[in-house]
Amino acid sequence: MLLAMRPLRFPRATAVTSVAVLTVVMGLLLLSCGSLPAGPSYEPVYPEKPGYAWTYRSKAGDKVLRMRSGTCFMGFRADFDGKDFSLSWSQEDSEVKGKARCRINVHEGPVVVRNLDTGERSEIKVFRRSLLFGPGFDIRQPVDLVAQIPGFAAVPRAERRYALMLKVERKTKGALPDKVELQLPAIALGGRRVEVPRLRLTRYERSGEGWWYAPVSGARQTGPAGRSLGGGGQVFKPADRWFEEPSLLRISAVFRGNPFVWNPDFTKNKGISEVYGEIYVEVLGDEPVRLTADRVGWRFSGEAADDFLPVPKSEWRLRRYTTTDLAERIDHLQAFGLPGKRYDDSRRDFRIVVPDFHPRRLTVTLPPVDASGHPWPIQPIEFEYK
Repeated sequence: MLLAMRPLRFPRATAVTSVAVLTVVMGLLLLSCGSLPAGPSYEPVYPEKPGYAWTYRSKAGDKVLRMRSGTCFMGFRADFDGKDFSLSWSQEDSEVKGKARCRINVHEGPVVVRNLDTGERSEIKVFRRSLLFGPGFDIRQPVDLVAQIPGFAAVPRAERRYALMLKVERKTKGALPDKVELQLPAIALGGRRVEVPRLRLTRYERSGEGWWYAPVSGARQTGPAGRSLGGGGQVFKPADRWFEEPSLLRISAVFRGNPFVWNPDFTKNKGISEVYGEIYVEVLGDEPVRLTADRVGWRFSGEAADDFLPVPKSEWRLRRYTTTDLAERIDHLQAFGLPGKRYDDSRRDFRIVVPDFHPRRLTVTLPPVDASGHPWPIQPIEFEYK
């Protein structure tokens, strides 16, 4: 079952230049047209050509530049969070019936960000890749991205980061519990074993959004997710970081409740409520990670002992990692929930950040780009803060 609130934000990782880093913002906010901006934002300035280059206003309130070459699409959005400048970049290889799928290829080279007022220039060579539906991994086996993804292995060791997501759920007869406790199995990280403390949640209601669960204490919200540059969607609840092992990993979670699950059969699950959530494990480095067991302990209000429920192995998913390669595809990895199938990597989302950088006007210059083997000439994209 797909959650209605999804992705999270994680902290930044360092970039290869003294002024450029990538974000470790987790999770995605899907954009759609229609909303007015809530305040000052960056607006792209680019020669608009109907059907080939255009801008639209996202539901989050900022402007997105969208480009097309054949059935290839790219999107760009810039923003400022009060401290850092960030650029989100999407690449989408669409498919039209009867035609070969378009392929985007970004040549090797940095993304250059230049302040038009001061001439300050940054070259970004390491990027944070985000995945909405990432490839699935066997929950019983170590996840070793160095061995599996060349672009991750090419990132300087100090800048390697990746995040995995575990989806869990439990049903119960009757109303939703007021309190929920979860016990994850220990996490094996390289040669280390990290014992994870219990996650204690309490139920609360968000106006117009139903029931959610938040940690009782000792947690802080990690902020909203990143944003996806294609299609419509909604703003998601921030996640709560509730555990950190310094220099090794961070764990965040977001949970909600669904009272009295509706079933079209009317004979099954009648009067059944459901608690479900996502747990994000961010590895601060490149060590292979695995769970030491494939069961999660649940305890609802009034229960005296944990109920250990198995987690399907396909629910252990890659959600974010650092890479040096904007052209890299990970089609060779396992598709989520589809044993024996390869991951469909036709959509790719990246994000970069320049810390302590807030120009009024800037340009972003991309490396050379091809669309299905043909040059896709893209001019420097100008952004103005309005």
